[in-house]
Amino acid sequence: SYKRHWLRVDAPPHAVKVMRIRDGFESASRAYKLGLPEGASLRARVIDSQGAPIVGMSVAVWVESYQIEMKPEGARSESGVYTDIEWNGKTDSNGEYLMLGLPTRVSINIEYKHSGKLVRNSESIILSAGEERLWERRIGSGGAIVGRVVDQNGAPVKNRKIWLLPQTNTRFAGTSGLVFKSHDDSKA
Repeated sequence: SYKRHWLRVDAPPHAVKVMRIRDGFESASRAYKLGLPEGASLRARVIDSQGAPIVGMSVAVWVESYQIEMKPEGARSESGVYTDIEWNGKTDSNGEYLMLGLPTRVSINIEYKHSGKLVRNSESIILSAGEERLWERRIGSGGAIVGRVVDQNGAPVKNRKIWLLPQTNTRFAGTSGLVFKSHDDSKA
């Protein structure tokens, strides 16, 4: 069977690159010369709502491979045949994870997980050559819920407080999250 072979080139502080191994470059006289651009580095720092470092948080960073593929002159793109380029690690005692040799001028995706569960949706950044960026994110710092309470007919409901509680209802067994519960102050 025909199988394409790919080469991932990691040489920090240069930016990572991928290229498809092609016929025609087997001899030293026809060797493919790799020009690796200067890379960037990212220090992902994860803290809790009080500003304390979170130790052991999984940090995943990835780039879609077509953005960093190297092609010999005149070769057509082979986009989509190589998996995305990933960096994975866990935060240290300072709540940090350092990644070197990141590509520049492309969209870099960052995601945070704890115990295998996504705790922060993917974010995207673009780095410049030689840049060293601290990317700090606060996890568990709360938020706001904005909306209005309506009855089954869509009519506004007055004098209600909305409580946000941990989910304990057995109807939702196997799910995780929070449940909204309505409370009527006029009957208290």
